[in-house]
Amino acid sequence: MEKIKFFLIAAGIAVLLPMFIGYAVDTFYPEPDYNDFCEGMPRPVKIGENMTEESCVSAGGEWSQNYCDFYSRCSKEYEGAMEKYGDKAFIIIVILGIIALIAGNMLKKASAGSGFMAGGIITVVYGSSAYWRYAPKYLRLALLAFALGVLVYIAYKKSKK
Repeated sequence: MEKIKFFLIAAGIAVLLPMFIGYAVDTFYPEPDYNDFCEGMPRPVKIGENMTEESCVSAGGEWSQNYCDFYSRCSKEYEGAMEKYGDKAFIIIVILGIIALIAGNMLKKASAGSGFMAGGIITVVYGSSAYWRYAPKYLRLALLAFALGVLVYIAYKKSKK
């Protein structure tokens, strides 16, 4: 019965911790909203609807093969904002995951420690996968190498006991 309790506590922490970290990051550092960039944009206008290339560009659109595309520009702006956000979110989430991993190693109660360590690993994986495309290669490599180093260090220290 005690093993079941141990497992449930560790599993609960492992599941809830990454959710908590993700929600905390979103609360204090919210992701850009697509509607902030493209809301209220006029629909694409086809040729023959009183729209010329010149009037399209002057209205803020991009002329593209016989129609005026108002979403291309705002989508590019949104993607640029997401890239800036993703860089920082990647760093924040991976670092918080590493901190959770280290904290889990330091906790005296095995169930809480195991839960924090598993939650830290899940958080690193989540942060890496969710914002991977936005982070520069050297940053990806450095943070993941550090996280892996922490894991190997903890494994080495634990196996000595």
